[in-house]
Amino acid sequence: MGNSLLQALQHELEEVFQEHSIAVWYDLGGTLSALVEKAVPQNVHLLRFERAYLPLRVKLEETDPFLEKRWLIYIPAESRKPSWLRDYELAGRRLDLTLADLLSRAFDIPVNRRMREILSTPAAKRLVERWENLLGSTLPITFRQVKYALLAAALDATSTAPRDLILSYVTREDAHVSLRENGLLPEFRRFLDDQGFVVASAHLPLFPGDVSPLKVAAALLFSEAVVNGRLNTAGLEDVLPREENRSQWASWAMEWLRHRDDEILPQMVREVQEAYQIEERLSGLDIAGIQGFPAVDEVLVRELEALLKTGLSPEILDEVERIAKLRANTRWARESADMTAPLPWKASLAAVEILKAVPDVSKKLSQKGQWSLKDLFDQYAEGWWHLDDAYRRLEAYWDSLGVLEEPLGLPAARAYEEFLNVLARKVAMALENTHSWQIPDWLPQSRVLEDEVIPQAEETALLLADGLRYDLAIALARRLRENGIEVEERRTLASLPSIGILVEQGAHPFER
Repeated sequence: MGNSLLQALQHELEEVFQEHSIAVWYDLGGTLSALVEKAVPQNVHLLRFERAYLPLRVKLEETDPFLEKRWLIYIPAESRKPSWLRDYELAGRRLDLTLADLLSRAFDIPVNRRMREILSTPAAKRLVERWENLLGSTLPITFRQVKYALLAAALDATSTAPRDLILSYVTREDAHVSLRENGLLPEFRRFLDDQGFVVASAHLPLFPGDVSPLKVAAALLFSEAVVNGRLNTAGLEDVLPREENRSQWASWAMEWLRHRDDEILPQMVREVQEAYQIEERLSGLDIAGIQGFPAVDEVLVRELEALLKTGLSPEILDEVERIAKLRANTRWARESADMTAPLPWKASLAAVEILKAVPDVSKKLSQKGQWSLKDLFDQYAEGWWHLDDAYRRLEAYWDSLGVLEEPLGLPAARAYEEFLNVLARKVAMALENTHSWQIPDWLPQSRVLEDEVIPQAEETALLLADGLRYDLAIALARRLRENGIEVEERRTLASLPSIGILVEQGAHPFER
């Protein structure tokens, strides 16, 4: 990426030295100081003013008393200049060139008194330093682009895009202070107005607090709530952006919510919740899509508790599943899990999975009078293991259910118990009929070493994992694949002693 500002400055200086061998450059405030070294023409020697004029004169007279070389004297400070400096101006060229002057000359940007003020601020210096990133080689450059770039410099935003300016404003603690100190609050208000932000209204007169980070954060959060959760807009006219801009603000809010390292966001969200009494505005299940407010989860739990008490019909389970999927991976769900206080959504998903699956599985098991071990184990391996996996997840998150334990968690646990009982009876009957612990196409555990390990040409490790259930083995294989490890699965039939023998061995370890 090029730097159009540097190129313009180089052009200005080259024109000066086409006619003169010495130039005294006054840059009030040092607005272009970051570019001076890079902009000096070839074979021109630079002298920078550093707190005192005398060292400039001494160096110049000692190095080149007859001015046979080409010299650029750069003076960024406003101070009383000595008479001898005037002699150099007369011998060569006096150049008055600040950032404002350069923008006016090189880019035809209108520069009035107000523009000169904001182009002499610390933010303007940062803009010069970051010009390549913020404006690059953009041509032509407009008045608005320069103002947006100044805002980006003051806010330390990554770009001049409205999204970056607004998100930088709400995520930096000193953002409002930086804009005020750089005299850029009026420009920021106009920028917000361009984006549909309601800067002032009949109920909220124009004053510096009207663009406080809290109000801008509220505009983001309520836009997201209206777009994603059909929140009632009554009474929010002074905080919501104009209707045609809300979808854009909602998308910015979603990006903000994805900033995991933003420590300001949770505090600001809770301040907005409290200031606007958000819980009183939330009702019904349509609010499930709202990502910005943690209060949504509390309201939805109460709504679902009431709904589940009316029954567990397929339609109700579908609704619980829909809502739990929407809420399980929100920022607030992740933060609660990180604080070891998970929300009930993962447990709810597991419970719904069990309640939906068990009736069909139990019916299938019961309708067939006689099952073979192979049929039972193949069915388990091809899908029924999901019930074990779901109950494991339900049990892991059981304490998160809260008021949903009775209407949702307990029915799921009873349904799972029903599945286990029916399956156990069918397995027992199949064993009685076959009198054999063998299943075609399933490798006996006693053959694993001989069939799978010894034939390998490479060194092979055999890991024995106690209690590695089928669903856990599937989960382990999935994680290994996610880490780039190739996994080949082979169904294996474990060989275990009976519980009685285990107890006896435990009681008399040295007698047997």
